Amino acid sequence: DTSVTGVQTCALPISGKVIGYELNPGSDSRLFINSGLKSGDIAVEINGKDLTNNAQAMQVMGELQNMTEVSIVIDRNGSRESINLDLK
Repeated sequence: DTSVTGVQTCALPISGKVIGYELNPGSDSRLFINSGLKSGDIAVEINGKDLTNNAQAMQVMGELQNMTEVSIVIDRNGSRESINLDLK
């Protein structure tokens, strides 16, 4: 589980395989709300890294604290959507 600037993530395993990371607002939810994210959105890609691939997911999660901009592909009720976040 990871928390970055008001967004909390939690790995979402199905049958032992991670299908993405569930997103929920953190303690400061302004970024989460202002970005258009909704509780329960599932991040499947961050900055081109496939979050269903454990090695890529661990790499990007380790880099998140130092990022100033993030492009996230989310799955919301079966539909994919791209959201860009300014973390400055």
